Amino acid sequence: MTTAIGSMRTPQGPKGSLLGGNLTAYRKDPLGFLTELQKEYGGVAKIRFGPQTMYVIYDPELLKEVLLTKQEHFIKLKAFQEARLFVGDGLATSEGDKHKRTRRLLQPHFTRAHIQKYAEQMSGIVRSKLENLDTGRAP
Repeated sequence: MTTAIGSMRTPQGPKGSLLGGNLTAYRKDPLGFLTELQKEYGGVAKIRFGPQTMYVIYDPELLKEVLLTKQEHFIKLKAFQEARLFVGDGLATSEGDKHKRTRRLLQPHFTRAHIQKYAEQMSGIVRSKLENLDTGRAP
């Protein structure tokens, strides 16, 4: 069986500066940087923030392999590992069996019906905030 990971070539990405890599471009306009990255490099791109090389994945099949099918073969960024000291060992910071258990506990809350309800609640909050901005009232 060929997988997206097994059949892919080495990802390319913008060169960036010698010391900072792509950090300056990202800090200047994070959304613009990531949008252009996808346009120029497609489903996966290689970037560097200082000495740390990372891969930004846009391809849904590849994301599924990294996050679900073969997640035990990947490690989280050092930043996530360090964040564990401050926020605990939750879904975003845990790895391996602990991550699997936590994900399975949370998964029932991410059904289509739940997400629709969350979206409606968030839309209501945004509408309320926008109305307050239009009328000049405090939020």
